Amino acid sequence: HIIVSVEARKEIHEEYSLVAGALQQFELIYVFGDEKDLLTLRALVRGSRLHLYPIKAEPEFIVTSFKDLAMSANALHTKPQFYRTLRDNCTSTLVEHIDRHYQQKIGLRAETIFPAKAGELLHKLGHMDTHLSYDQAYEVSRIDHIVRELRSEERDNLPEAAATDFLVSERDYRDVNFSSKLHARSSMAYANK
Repeated sequence: HIIVSVEARKEIHEEYSLVAGALQQFELIYVFGDEKDLLTLRALVRGSRLHLYPIKAEPEFIVTSFKDLAMSANALHTKPQFYRTLRDNCTSTLVEHIDRHYQQKIGLRAETIFPAKAGELLHKLGHMDTHLSYDQAYEVSRIDHIVRELRSEERDNLPEAAATDFLVSERDYRDVNFSSKLHARSSMAYANK
C-alpha cells in the first residue's frame, strides 16, 4: 500500500509552528511512500498517534485521485506553493483533490482546517465503512501500537548476520507482509467491537 501525505516542507534549520505556517514560511510538499516506511517514521520516530479508518471508495475514484495527487506533486517543480495553516494544510489540500473527483463535495469547513477533526467529518458524511459510532471507530482505529509491534516482531526475526554484518541491511530481510498484517490486525479490532 502507498500513502500520500501533504505536508509543510521544513528546511534543516526550521521547526513547524502554526504561526509560521499561517505566514507562509514553508513550501507545500507531497510525500509518497509505502505504509511501512511512513507509518514507522510517524509512530516510532515522531511518536505520533495514528489511526486507520475503513473508507468507502470505489477503485476508480482511488486511482483517479492518486493520479491527481501525483500530477499536483509534479507541478510543484515548476510552480511551488506555500503550505498555509488554515487554507492549504495537510487535510484541506487532500479535500481539494477529493472534491475534484467526487460528486458529494466536502469543501472548506472547520473539520478540514483542523486535521484532527478529519476522521469525525468522514464518519459524519458516511464515508467511513463502519457500523460503529465515531467515538468507537476512533478508539479501535488507532494503529501506532500495531506499527510498533510489527516493527518489533521484524527486528526479533532478523537473522543474526543482519545484527552483526553492517553490509546487510534490514530492508534485505523486510517482511513483505507488513501491510497485510497491519490491515488484518486493524480489521480484527473493528470485528471485535
